[in-house]
Amino acid sequence: MTDGFARAVFFDLDHTLLSFETAYATVLREVTERHFGAGDEAFEVTYSDRFLELLGDHVEEPYRRAFEHALAEHDYSDAGVSVDALVETLREREVAGVAPAPGVERVLEALRERDVGVGVLTNGVPAFQLAKLRGHDLDAYVDATVVSYEAGAHKPDERAFALAAERLPADEYVMVGDSYEADVEGARAMGWRGVHYAPDGESPDGDDALADFEALPERLD
Repeated sequence: MTDGFARAVFFDLDHTLLSFETAYATVLREVTERHFGAGDEAFEVTYSDRFLELLGDHVEEPYRRAFEHALAEHDYSDAGVSVDALVETLREREVAGVAPAPGVERVLEALRERDVGVGVLTNGVPAFQLAKLRGHDLDAYVDATVVSYEAGAHKPDERAFALAAERLPADEYVMVGDSYEADVEGARAMGWRGVHYAPDGESPDGDDALADFEALPERLD
């Protein structure tokens, strides 16, 4: 026995605990419209491409650096547009553009009532991921949160899972997420149970995948 929980369940955040109500392209368009007075598709594409490169390479402050790059590329560098303001607006719009998936609060509460440790293990940057978690009051149900930048590696890298286990000691671990490679295969490589959340019913695990989030507590029995 550990000094922690008998079982801990970690959840991915984006597309698992949180559903995207607004497409990311629309979120970016809201940012450019607010700060430039009109949308700028070329700027938005440049920003997105650069951000994904920086995020994949685990570069510090990828949001800020991607905006700086796009401003310079599209001749906004002297337009008086604040990078801080762009980052803050994007964070605000990202929080507003997501909502808890149906049944999430009931499932998390049910797990806590069973004395199951509840964690979040998500790829991304802490400031943005934690803002989404807290902005929808899901942090009240969570015992530990790990964002991949804190681990120095994104899922499925074992370092992300190792930090999660360090923060939430348990005898047995379960990972629930929508990405088969990052969440399910990454968890199984660490000896965890991986549960693929596939509300569309499409999964390499077939009937073993989780199509209905609210069925999770029963599945864990």
